[in-house]
Amino acid sequence: MAAQAALTRRRSACTNPESRFKDINADQARRLLQEIYKKLGGEYAKITQPFHVFRHSCASRMATRGVDANRIKEWMDHASFVTTERYMKLAPSALEMATSALEPEGMHPALRLVANN
Repeated sequence: MAAQAALTRRRSACTNPESRFKDINADQARRLLQEIYKKLGGEYAKITQPFHVFRHSCASRMATRGVDANRIKEWMDHASFVTTERYMKLAPSALEMATSALEPEGMHPALRLVANN
């Protein structure tokens, strides 16, 4: 529910509902992250690429929980699917979900992982 609440706040604060995150500039985000790190007892400066880390975590969680590539691409505002595909490789269940769509109702074969040597 925390993510939904954050998105709701972002929708009301943004200047363009079609691009909810575009109006956040890097300086504002950096100041906010510094405040968060300080409250948590850490130091912002020790993480060299905090934006990348947070974006990577977000996309990775979506991929491993079965969110489709188009939605991840849209959420992350990736310019191309090439970037989004990097995160989709983290979703081992994606292949199983795709094959189940091709089977008649009630017939979902079990997939097994085969190691490449």
